[in-house]
Amino acid sequence: MRKGYPIALKNGISGSIFRYRCNFQYVKNKKRQRNRILRQKNQIENQKENQIEKQKEKQKEKQKEKHIKSM
Repeated sequence: MRKGYPIALKNGISGSIFRYRCNFQYVKNKKRQRNRILRQKNQIENQKENQIEKQKEKQKEKQKEKHIKSM
């Protein structure tokens, strides 16, 4: 049993409900943790995409400069 189980019984909460509530909090925290991890992954992917876009823009600018110089 969990540490707080006897206190819950003293306060009038039956054991099954108390266990359900503890499990519910556990599941909620798991979902939050999973969402946080997914958000971090998405941020990293977005940063990589932005870097690639910036590199492409720089290459285009260099090509334009070369083209202008050659004229």
